[in-house]
Amino acid sequence: MLDERDKIYQNVMRLESTSVMLKVILACYTDFEDRVRIIEKTGARRSAYDVVKAYVSGKVGTFTREED
Repeated sequence: MLDERDKIYQNVMRLESTSVMLKVILACYTDFEDRVRIIEKTGARRSAYDVVKAYVSGKVGTFTREED
């Protein structure tokens, strides 16, 4: 009986890990599409600073500098 439970548990864990990996692959692909879309909009290569600035502005908003 214990061997059967172990097999069922292993199958469930295998399915869960496969599901997690598929979610990771989908997130990476979505992020890649976002990056390609940013490059296609400009039509030219931009510096890393400009790409990050555009991405942050689109996702988060603008940053303000605070003095200590």
